[in-house]
Amino acid sequence: MVEVTGGRIRCSVGGKRKTAVFDALTDFKGPDALILPRAQREGSGLVFSLTIEPAREMVLNELSLEISLRPSAHDRVYVNGFQSWTESREFDPAESMRGIVAVARPLLGPYGDYAFHRYSGRPGNLHGWTGVG
Repeated sequence: MVEVTGGRIRCSVGGKRKTAVFDALTDFKGPDALILPRAQREGSGLVFSLTIEPAREMVLNELSLEISLRPSAHDRVYVNGFQSWTESREFDPAESMRGIVAVARPLLGPYGDYAFHRYSGRPGNLHGWTGVG
């Protein structure tokens, strides 16, 4: 079972970088925006939508969601690699992921997500990247 528990928005408003943290069930009204999260069950899945109504011009820099996953013994999680040559596959929710070894970081770091994501190596802490083209 999947549940969205919250999230974070990083944006620029009037040339200033700002961060707003929200939970998945409560509308949030700040000085710069109204944030309206919605979660709705559809069959066996969950549809999450987020409406952001800015008070003035805003540039959205980052949006992240926190998801609680209570998998069954048969569930798998598809994790999409950052580059076309990196591993994209279904993981057991209890698996762990590792970044590259430190000695390879100077050479390979610029070609992956290693510069901006630190892999914890903890079981169940999975990281993926998906773009929409």
